[in-house]
This record gives sequence, C-alpha cells and structure tokens, in this order.
Amino acid sequence: MRLRKSSLTTMLILLVLLAFSITTILILQPKIKEAESEAAELAQRNAAIAAENEAVKEDIRNLGSDEAVIEIARDRLDYCFDDEVVYVDTDQ
Repeated sequence: MRLRKSSLTTMLILLVLLAFSITTILILQPKIKEAESEAAELAQRNAAIAAENEAVKEDIRNLGSDEAVIEIARDRLDYCFDDEVVYVDTDQ
C-alpha cells in the first residue's frame, strides 16, 4: 500500500509539473514571437547602417580627390562651372 501511495504522489507531482510547463510555454510563445520579430527588424537596421558606414568610408577615402571636391561643391554648396546653365524650378 505504501508503494502505491508513493507512486500516486509521484504521478501527481509529475502532472503538476507538466501542467506548469505547458502553461509557461503557452504564455511565453507570444513574447518569443515578438522577440524574433524585433531581432529581424534590428538585423535589417544593422544591414542598412553597415551599408551607410561603407558609403561614408568610401567618401572619406575619396575626400582629397578633385571629383569629391567637385561633388561636394555641387551638392552641398550649389556651385556650378562657368560654362554650365542652371535651371531653377520656381514652383518649389
């Protein structure tokens, strides 16, 4: 009889642990999905920032060249050569 009572107690403890484990898994499932989604988003942002860093590194390498100086003058300072015609859109 004692062995039977002991095995019944063991079974009850195992059932409680199993129920607790299943409940915990079901509760954590949405959090896991959210974390995976956030990780994917951060990986995309990381790739975009890495590409931007490479572009900046390339700009730094070419900084002293004549082409880079001309590009900066055109893009940032709105300069042009003497023989160029500049059209201005007055609708903007």
